[in-house]
Amino acid sequence: MSAFQLLIRTTNAGTSSSTQFTLPGNSGQTYDFVIDWGDGGADETINSGSSWTHTYSSGGDYTLSITESSTGGFPAIKFNNGGDKLKVLELANWGTNKWITFEDAFYGCSNLAITATDHATAVTGFVTDFSFAWLNNSLTSFPLIDTSSGTDFSLTWKSNSLTSFPLIDTSSGTNFDATWRSNSLTSFPLIDTSSGTNFNRTWESNSLTSFPLIDTSSGTNFSSTWSGNSLTSFPLIDTSSGTNFGSAWLNNTIGTADYNALLAGLSANSNNNVTWGGGGSKYHDTGQTQRNILTAAPRNWTITDGGYDATYVPPSSGAPAQNAQNNNMRNIRMAP
Repeated sequence: MSAFQLLIRTTNAGTSSSTQFTLPGNSGQTYDFVIDWGDGGADETINSGSSWTHTYSSGGDYTLSITESSTGGFPAIKFNNGGDKLKVLELANWGTNKWITFEDAFYGCSNLAITATDHATAVTGFVTDFSFAWLNNSLTSFPLIDTSSGTDFSLTWKSNSLTSFPLIDTSSGTNFDATWRSNSLTSFPLIDTSSGTNFNRTWESNSLTSFPLIDTSSGTNFSSTWSGNSLTSFPLIDTSSGTNFGSAWLNNTIGTADYNALLAGLSANSNNNVTWGGGGSKYHDTGQTQRNILTAAPRNWTITDGGYDATYVPPSSGAPAQNAQNNNMRNIRMAP
């Protein structure tokens, strides 16, 4: 069996002393593992409790190695924005421990870097709850671990420094509340969001200029989903189940052709009394017709956007350069 390893620095601020480190478990789990605290002392066998403190002869950097005594013997770690969160420097090896939950796992570990290279064999495929797992870290990238059973991804990677993200398996995910909020993402992969219902603030406050045609057919809450980006184009996503789009595209300015297409798709839906935030995006004649349908009874939508675009040149005008720019949405169709 391969050990799960953490590099820690005891002299960083924490609730334990400068010559100690407290390893936090999850009180809802059962533990049965062996730990090498990294100071040359004898390994310690642990099969009770949910928090364990070790005292070193002197302060410094140490590598903790944790090996299960039985399958699932180290199912979770939970810093939960407290304790010795600032003493954790690296996740150096995933090992073969069977993880059960990542709820609040490294929340607040702002000095954490993931340097492990064995992510392909990390046993994370049983985890359903990834909520708050890496919230308020300083990650610039993330490994392609097995997230196929994950249902709750709320705030999982919020407030990091991610510039890109891998094509993880989110096919079981339903809750994407603020999942990637407040990062530095410039692009995003076509992840499977077909089960997602909550997209509240999911990609808010990044650096996205475009976005893939993800499956939003089950989505109901799109409040501030893409707010605070630099989107100039946008695909014709399925909004048929949406009930809340308040500030969804705030601080963006989607091209008029794309915005017209979005409004046309929305008017084909049957959802009423929706709040819609289009940011600085502007509409032209066809978009205005659809917008009027949405704001009138019985639809009664409340829409805020950039207003009518008097400078827009529609494709039928025969202006080649403008037509090429405006035609990028023409072959996409809204799901019924």
